[in-house]
Amino acid sequence: MPRVRCVVDLKLKAVKAPGVYFLSREDVYLSVSLFGHNKRTRLMTADFPLYVQQELVFDKTYYSAVLSSEVLDRLRDELIVFELVQMSRYGGSVRLASYSANARDFLFPIPSRSLYHSSEIREIPLRRLIDFPGENPIWLEFSSVTDITETVLPEVDSVLYKSSLSSSPLYKPSLTDSLAYKPRLTDSLLYRPSVTDSPLYRPTVTDTLLYRPTVPERYGLRPLTASERLDLERTERALERSRSMEKLELEHLRALNKSRELAKLEMELETKRRERLAREQLENNLRRSQARYLEDLEMDKLRMSRRYMYL
Repeated sequence: MPRVRCVVDLKLKAVKAPGVYFLSREDVYLSVSLFGHNKRTRLMTADFPLYVQQELVFDKTYYSAVLSSEVLDRLRDELIVFELVQMSRYGGSVRLASYSANARDFLFPIPSRSLYHSSEIREIPLRRLIDFPGENPIWLEFSSVTDITETVLPEVDSVLYKSSLSSSPLYKPSLTDSLAYKPRLTDSLLYRPSVTDSPLYRPTVTDTLLYRPTVPERYGLRPLTASERLDLERTERALERSRSMEKLELEHLRALNKSRELAKLEMELETKRRERLAREQLENNLRRSQARYLEDLEMDKLRMSRRYMYL
């Protein structure tokens, strides 16, 4: 049964942030997480722009995909995460900026059902975190090539996959990796004992190349290895951190909007108070002028009456 393989080739060019200078002189690097794998670039000097000029390749084989077009829909469930990290002089590291999106929209920015996409140089804005030394936007420049194909020799791919796992320093062999392991009937409904199940059997090179995985391995029901569990935990922690940072930024924006609304209301109240004071002053001036006019009329009447009396 053929399998569907998705290969992503990311060519990272540079990270640009005009007018931004690092507060610390420790080295920085770019971390990329995709398909449950976390890869990082070489260490670079803390000076913008950061010229990465490095290529990262991610590969994943979908065991249960019947058609190659199904992988396009499954890529929406995959998450790609970029992180700009700086080493700390006190040990550990500090996250400066990040970007996350689903792999379908990121690898295929133009809506189509094509299984191959090669993009020119693109730029995406990274989200500034609390430790980023500046307020100017930061951009990641890169190009990507995505190829979704059916594997012609799935057995060879499985051997390469096992060899890549065994080369990991966190790999611990399980009982299923032993040549003398015999699966139970509950492991697979299609299990049939063969000659290779004998403890005296010695595998040859041709048997290794003709390795056929069990039904749980073929349909992705195999248990996770230590490295895969570690990558999954790292991705979950990165997602939790990004969500908490997004929540903090949202609360900060809400508080900022509330403060702006309060300031606007205070300005409106101040203008209304000034208008009321000006109106009261104008009314007082009108009353005074009317009172003076009436007094002048009374004085004129008295003068005229006195004149008539003398005449």
